[in-house]
Amino acid sequence: MNATPAPASPAWRDAAIARLPAVPLEDGRSLRELAEALRDVARQPDTPRADDRAFADGDGYRRFLLARLPHAEALLIWWPPGYGTPVHDHDRLWGIELVLDGMLVVDEYAVQAGATGAEGLHLERRPSVRLPRGAARLFDDPGYAHACHNAFFDRPALSLHVYGGPLERYRRFERDGAGWRVSEVRPALVRDADGTA
Repeated sequence: MNATPAPASPAWRDAAIARLPAVPLEDGRSLRELAEALRDVARQPDTPRADDRAFADGDGYRRFLLARLPHAEALLIWWPPGYGTPVHDHDRLWGIELVLDGMLVVDEYAVQAGATGAEGLHLERRPSVRLPRGAARLFDDPGYAHACHNAFFDRPALSLHVYGGPLERYRRFERDGAGWRVSEVRPALVRDADGTA
């Protein structure tokens, strides 16, 4: 187990965790209210930055667990310059993805109802969204999928991701000729917030 400095100050981490829901969110309004509360935390002077020394021991895409509660999970994600994810969903969970530093581009898709397995899988492309520092993307549609990438090729980005429960698995979608194919993937955390692997 390799120890590294925590990627956020204890005060900032505690402030972010304090905003997480203790009960399931009931509607889109509650999701918007949570996003606004997280934006307030992101405006604090001790908000982590992508060039923080805590991220210096690696240069790949990295996920840090901040909290795992029954109704929410929070992660810090460090994005190397130009890095992008494949198209993926979030196991039918709602989510908030808030940029703390840098800029992300989110390419959005709708997984069509009844689209299962290799045959008949269809993803409808939606407009891309640019998220500068302080901007957030909210989603609560079980058919939502996206690909995210760091908009800059010369500097890293950092984002806070909050999901409506533990994100234990997700589907990754890949082009397969004219259609799509799906594979189930279990995400791996690089480090917990306390720096342990």
